[in-house]
Amino acid sequence: MKNSTPWRRAALLLILLLALPACGKVIGDECISDLECDTGQVCDRASEGGYCTVTPCEVGACPDDGVCVTFEDGRSWCMARCDDSGDCRDGYACDKSLADHGFCRQRG
Repeated sequence: MKNSTPWRRAALLLILLLALPACGKVIGDECISDLECDTGQVCDRASEGGYCTVTPCEVGACPDDGVCVTFEDGRSWCMARCDDSGDCRDGYACDKSLADHGFCRQRG
C-alpha cells in the first residue's frame, strides 16, 4: 500500500490543477478584498457581501460578464449582466433602468 501514496498525491494534484481555472472571479462575485477578484478588478465592500467590479469603466469595455453602468452620482462601475433577477446572486435584483442591458444591483 505504501507504493500507492505517490499515485494518490499525483491524482490529487491533477484534480486541483484542473479545478484552478474554475476559481477565477467574475464581475459581481462576492469578495472581502481586492485580492479575491480577478486581475484589474476591485472589491466594492460597500455592497452586500462585496462585489468584484471595475471602476471607472466605459460602455463596451467591461469583461464579457459585465455591463458598464453610470450611476446617479456620475461614477461608473462594471456590473454583472442579467436578463432577470434569477441571473443575480442572493440579495441582488436585475435592474434595467440605467444601462443598455440589465445588471445585478443590491436590493433595497
